Amino acid sequence: MTNRPAAKPCATTLSGEIDLRKDHGESRARFVERRAKPRIRQPFPTTVSGTDAEGRFFELETELANLSSSGLYLRLPRRVEIGDQLKFRIRFSNGLDTGAVASVLGRVLRSDQGLDGLNGFGLAIMHYEFI
Repeated sequence: MTNRPAAKPCATTLSGEIDLRKDHGESRARFVERRAKPRIRQPFPTTVSGTDAEGRFFELETELANLSSSGLYLRLPRRVEIGDQLKFRIRFSNGLDTGAVASVLGRVLRSDQGLDGLNGFGLAIMHYEFI
């Protein structure tokens, strides 16, 4: 049995958790993936539209932080509520000026308030079609 100090409670998200460990006297954080489906971490150009928490319609150009077959994550300078629906037009570029475009409807499952003025949102993909 080791005399390892108890780790602080881990911050848990839908995407994984931070595991705080003491190894050889050094603290280090390790990301533990809990998703069943892999994420693509590419900044796909995206137009997102919906209604913010104050009831105002918005349409913004942004980039996705990550995407899977069942969900996506992005950051916005707006606040939306959990359960709200947002529409996306995502451009899947192949590095040239060509690539597929998808129309996506997502529902907000998670909201993370950022210190930099941007809020992070995890959404479930409800419907999509390539256009």
